[in-house]
Amino acid sequence: MNLTKDQIKTVAILLSGTFLAVLNITLLMTALPTIMVDMNIDAPTAQWLSSAYGMTEAIVIPMSAYIMGKLSTRKLYAGGLAVFAFGSFLGAISPIFPVLLAGRILQAAATGALMPAVMSLVLLTFPREKRGSGMGIVSLIIGFAPSIGPTLSGFLVDTIGWRYMFVLSGVLAVIIIIASLFILKNQDVFKATNFDIASVLMSSVGLFTLLYGLSHVTSSQIVAIPLAMIIVGVVVMILFLLRQRRLESPMLQVSVLESGRYRVAAIVMFCVMAALVGIDVMLPLYAQNVLGLSAARTGLIMMPGALLGAFVGMIAGRLFDKLGARPVAITGATLVLASSLGMLLLFNDHTNVWVITGVFMLLSLGLQSTMPPVNTWGINSLKNEVVQHGNALMNTFNQIGGSAGTAVLVSVMAWGVIAASASGSAPKAAQMHGIHVAYFVTVALMFVMFIVVVVFVHDKRLPATNAQESRGNVTTEVSQAVQNATVPRFVKDIMNRHSPFVPDTCTIRDVTLALAETETSGVPVVDSSGALVGFVSDGDILNYLGKQTGRTGEGFIGAYYMIDDQDYQERFRTLLEMNVMALATKKVIAIQDTDDLDEAARVLSDRRIKKVPVVDSEGKLVGALSRRNFINALAGELYEDNPREM
Repeated sequence: MNLTKDQIKTVAILLSGTFLAVLNITLLMTALPTIMVDMNIDAPTAQWLSSAYGMTEAIVIPMSAYIMGKLSTRKLYAGGLAVFAFGSFLGAISPIFPVLLAGRILQAAATGALMPAVMSLVLLTFPREKRGSGMGIVSLIIGFAPSIGPTLSGFLVDTIGWRYMFVLSGVLAVIIIIASLFILKNQDVFKATNFDIASVLMSSVGLFTLLYGLSHVTSSQIVAIPLAMIIVGVVVMILFLLRQRRLESPMLQVSVLESGRYRVAAIVMFCVMAALVGIDVMLPLYAQNVLGLSAARTGLIMMPGALLGAFVGMIAGRLFDKLGARPVAITGATLVLASSLGMLLLFNDHTNVWVITGVFMLLSLGLQSTMPPVNTWGINSLKNEVVQHGNALMNTFNQIGGSAGTAVLVSVMAWGVIAASASGSAPKAAQMHGIHVAYFVTVALMFVMFIVVVVFVHDKRLPATNAQESRGNVTTEVSQAVQNATVPRFVKDIMNRHSPFVPDTCTIRDVTLALAETETSGVPVVDSSGALVGFVSDGDILNYLGKQTGRTGEGFIGAYYMIDDQDYQERFRTLLEMNVMALATKKVIAIQDTDDLDEAARVLSDRRIKKVPVVDSEGKLVGALSRRNFINALAGELYEDNPREM
């Protein structure tokens, strides 16, 4: 994936912390009954170990952008894990419940600060064209950790006690901290933002009241209280967003929402997280309350889907890099909609467990095929200097989506149960009716997500400006390399304004003449609509010739020796008459004219290419950028700073 050894080590250490943080969230699930007995607390009190964790994490996430700009990479990562380790050891020795809760809150605060930072650093470590693979690896970690969390937790609780879960988390955190001090290097990629006390208070109060209201709207005896808290939370968060727009240096750059791609990605991720978390709550209720399965069997039903989803997330990221977001996301959204319909139509009080397992696996396959590509597609629309803000805001939407999904599905399920019971249905039948109502809402939500993906998720097409010109006609005009007198910052400041191309109907003979005429090593290939469909180079032609001799990889030498073959003339004529698409590379790397030059330089160096097509915000081909453009720009600045007679 074009990473150096140091970059691989960096990604590995970052993902180790991510794995620990996500694993810690699910470790407590099977331990709650034992903790209730040891601490002499009831279920609503024990539930705060999960509720307070989620709320704290959500409150800290919006402040993570400020933290990332304030602290160096090593201080942020090692310091965050140190807080996590302290919270873990505090939970391990806690004599009373408030101390245990305090330990969990410290863990959550560290996770809320670290997760957006890790995702931002992983994205910026990978080249832009490989960020899908990077997010796929993150999805693998995030998906794999929850699948083993409950099993590991149950083993520890049954053998040596629940406190050793916290000991294990603390020890692993210390080991990762030590490794990070040797491996992790400071990366000056995040701009500092101001610490605005009013913004911190508004985001904290807004998110706390909103999430608390969403979490308790279905269980509160006085429904008006959580409803009022939801309204207050929404109003305060709107005021927070408006304040960020007015501040000269906001704590959180909500301007990332101006990107249409980012807004679409946020909507899709909100819907997906609402369904994911909501179904994770609904499925155990269905399996245990309707089918009468044990908690262990319920976990086994869900485990294959969780494991499959973890690996599919990584594959989906790689497919995003190769195919783009649209085909992968549409496939995933289709699977999610189909599996949601499967739950609505197939789940009843006598459904076979293998059917349930299969439907949940299909759901996991669809969800993990949708999330990494859409998330990366949205983040890729942002400039590098605001990536941390984009990740922080996206994680906030995900937290709200998860809480909202759980609240809505549980609420409509409870309404369905009450309605069925009032009509005289038996308790088991009433429970099944409520679950069916919840699944119907899930289908509606996933249908909305499917429509959004199909209508709005599009990969940039790279149409050439004059694709309808006659076969073999090649634009050769080249503009000045340095366009502005000021220091160049963006690709458009130094790129060539015109890029030669050939149509997909031409032959290798036409390509050869075009390469000779333009004195270039490769040209883009476009179809009749002007869309970029490939790229062909002199290397593609020589590789073909070398392979035909049986001397694959010999390049020029292999082509030279071909003159001794008796059928050389015939093969050569066949090659010249071949259609260009027979040899052209189908997937072409491109950059935007508004990209920073440092990002463009990274694409050229990491991919080891000399030239890359440039497109505008609408995906239209506007020029090309080469290594020579950078040299010319640097030379121009030198002459500007040190004028001399030539």
